Amino acid sequence: MPAWARFVGFLFLITAGILVLSHASARQFDIDREVDHQSSNLQTESSTRGLLINTAISQALFAGLLASGIWLAQIPVGVFGITVPTVYTTTIGVSSGIGIMGINRAVSHLLDQPHMAETTAVRRVLTPGSRGGWGLLVCIVLPMIAVFEEAIFRGAMIGAIQQGYDVPIWVLIIVSSTLFGFGHSAQGRVGMVMTAIFGVILGTVFVLTESLAVVIIAHYIVNLSEFVYTS
Repeated sequence: MPAWARFVGFLFLITAGILVLSHASARQFDIDREVDHQSSNLQTESSTRGLLINTAISQALFAGLLASGIWLAQIPVGVFGITVPTVYTTTIGVSSGIGIMGINRAVSHLLDQPHMAETTAVRRVLTPGSRGGWGLLVCIVLPMIAVFEEAIFRGAMIGAIQQGYDVPIWVLIIVSSTLFGFGHSAQGRVGMVMTAIFGVILGTVFVLTESLAVVIIAHYIVNLSEFVYTS
């Protein structure tokens, strides 16, 4: 029998860890937001690769904690929307990602330069300058980010919690999206708001499709497009 209270406890600890790490990252990347990419790019390729590896390790550790919580609390994996990707879910995921990407670009053109510099500071630091670095980013780091963040913010906070406690779905979408935004505090206040809105869209897509694969694909496409745009 699923131990929902135990799982919520695990979820609380993991989310707290994410928020603490995000706050630490925000302080680490508290650099001059108004300088251009070239003058602010103080990172060497080796340090950028090190940051990417650290990001991948932290995502893997949090994912391991989430998997442990699911196993110890005996939560059925079906409530997370885990399904085998099909042509349909892939198409919906790609379409959703492109749609969100278009919204992001439209909003970016409406913002002034200081606000844009604030939201892209972390990505500029993490953007690699070599083929190997891009391979690490595209093939390992971004997929890990998309899988873990969707698993916890959509699969766990919406799918699993709704099954365990029958909370109104719109409440779960708003709460999970708000936490999703706070989890990206390193992107500044504007970035946090944009990320929260991004979360609402992904949460809605997750509820409508009942598929974690759809939102993982969409999330990956959006993140990849942001790095390509930043570079």
